[in-house]
Amino acid sequence: MRVISPSSLLFFSIITWVILFIITPYNYYYTQDTTNATIFLFLSIICFMLGANSFFKKEKNSYNRLIISTKINSIFKFSLITGIVGILLRIYQRIFIEKIFIFDNLTEFRFSALNDFNEPSMIEVLSSIMYPFGLTALIFYIYFSDKIKINKNIIYLAGIMYPLESLALGGRITIIVFLSMIFFSLFIKNFHKQRLFFRKRYIFIVIFFLFIFSLYSTSIVQTRLSTMGFNLLSYIDFLEVQRQVSVSGSFYNFVDRENFSGLGLYLFIINEIMHYYLVGVIEFIKLFNYNTTYEYWMGAHQFNVYLKFFSFIGIENLPSYQETLNSHHHPGQYTSFIGPALIDFGRFSLVYFFILGMISRKIYLDAISNRLTGLMLYPIVATTIIFSPMINLLMAQNLYILNSFLFFLLLVKMRY
Repeated sequence: MRVISPSSLLFFSIITWVILFIITPYNYYYTQDTTNATIFLFLSIICFMLGANSFFKKEKNSYNRLIISTKINSIFKFSLITGIVGILLRIYQRIFIEKIFIFDNLTEFRFSALNDFNEPSMIEVLSSIMYPFGLTALIFYIYFSDKIKINKNIIYLAGIMYPLESLALGGRITIIVFLSMIFFSLFIKNFHKQRLFFRKRYIFIVIFFLFIFSLYSTSIVQTRLSTMGFNLLSYIDFLEVQRQVSVSGSFYNFVDRENFSGLGLYLFIINEIMHYYLVGVIEFIKLFNYNTTYEYWMGAHQFNVYLKFFSFIGIENLPSYQETLNSHHHPGQYTSFIGPALIDFGRFSLVYFFILGMISRKIYLDAISNRLTGLMLYPIVATTIIFSPMINLLMAQNLYILNSFLFFLLLVKMRY
């Protein structure tokens, strides 16, 4: 299990970032000095590492009775039913409120949704809160399938609706988050069952999914470029200006020969996937140089989901997410995990990272101790750490996942 400890995962993500940065044909450049931003980035990593190697020790398993108890089925059924109702509400929202079928394609709908800052309807609020409970039920089922007396296909359907919606709408991050959480859940389960996880068939499955995901990304990007009126070469020219990158001549010439089809397009997509993992750190450096006044939004940027809910129930004068974007150099760009914290807490976010490191270690130790809190929460924590160079996965809609897991654990705690 040490291989998926917080420190190990962060180290792995950093090494992955460095390797991709070396092999990418995109050469990033800056118009401002990067020294202070790089130092702050390094200190942020150190603070998290210190917290992730804090004094918490592994505890004895105190959940044996809970694990073999059938009484927990009632809480599981509540989570499953809540998730199914949330899915039905989400389908209603997409079809009848957002009128998805009036758009020519999903790319147009996606662009429209990104620019829609209207107050959410009751249906949207309820669906956002409820349908992640299906994923909660699925993660719990992975650990305790032998104790659950419900048709597994219903559970799978409730759980996979979360990435299926993203798939239907042409998204990718949600799919990656879902698969990563499933991976870590299975890894933890196999650890406690004392079974070898990295078998040949599992490695083959991972490679297969990566290949399918790359083909899916190719289709999505091709549709988006066509919708925006680009061909492949004009889009690369646009990216060089927009992203402040220069593309290596050999890569550009290869794409020029292949243009908008075949191997050239596929290779471009692979490099775009690499870019999305790299871009968070690149854009964080730009954000650091832009956000020099530090308004200190004190969590209103990362946790605006909660403020949106409070505003919905009538509490006034709370900062909106759009207001917090005044501290962002380029809204919509990933700025790693560190960027949103910088917007909220400025240089005091170093303390925030240390605390997050401590919390991550405690949840990790609970996971290897077979405690329910760790079993449920560590897949979220591990996924967040793995993708921390790219994006903060503990904000926006991903908070709804965390909320459903925490509420599930609260019900268990209250009853047992």
